[in-house]
Amino acid sequence: MASYKFKGSIWTPNGVSEHQLTNSLTKAAENWLRLLQAIHPDFQFFALHGVYHR
Repeated sequence: MASYKFKGSIWTPNGVSEHQLTNSLTKAAENWLRLLQAIHPDFQFFALHGVYHR
């Protein structure tokens, strides 16, 4: 319930930066949507507008 109080190390494995984790999760989402041959307008919008950092 109070996840905003957690430190980053709880959410990321040792040695993995938040930026690396974001890139990995974004790529996984792209691959999953491609595999499903799905178009997700929200994902496309945020990916095209640089909200997801690469």
